[in-house]
Amino acid sequence: MGDWLLHFFGDSIALLTFFSIFAAGMTFTVFNLLFGGDADHDGDFGGDHDGDGSDGHGPGLLSIRGVSFLLTGFGGVAFITMHFSEKVFVSSLAGLAGGWPFALVCLALYRVFIRQEASSLITGADFEGATGAVVTSIPKKGLGEVTILVAGQQLSKSAATSDNSAIATGTPIRVKQYLGDRVIVEPSGE
Repeated sequence: MGDWLLHFFGDSIALLTFFSIFAAGMTFTVFNLLFGGDADHDGDFGGDHDGDGSDGHGPGLLSIRGVSFLLTGFGGVAFITMHFSEKVFVSSLAGLAGGWPFALVCLALYRVFIRQEASSLITGADFEGATGAVVTSIPKKGLGEVTILVAGQQLSKSAATSDNSAIATGTPIRVKQYLGDRVIVEPSGE
């Protein structure tokens, strides 16, 4: 059964070895990126110790991601070099020379993607002080509807006033308190 594999690699154990290193690195990289989460607690010397990029750095070269990128780069460059040169030592040096830059570029791209992430969660504290306008007039001691700008998003919420007064449609308002299903507002005087 393994004869076809050796025939595919030209009866070269070195070619098979370099391809295996590349395949193992690529498999681990893909698996880690898809299912690994952001916890990179594995002896990350010189990078982010929680792996989430919150300090602006991201995982380091000796993290699990860094090593898997390094293996992928080493194996791929060494495999290609071995295919053309058929020299193990030259292929190993080429793999080392090409693996490091490959890993550094991949980690840099990974860090860019980490920095691009933004939280879409809006907390109750984000509502307080937000401004907007009354869409459906707020009756005395009743509920109306307002649109407000919260964390860059325009939202509609049920609204009441803190002093139970009425506010007409189109009046600019400011949120005083967030109550989950509704907000307490006051005219903003703009």
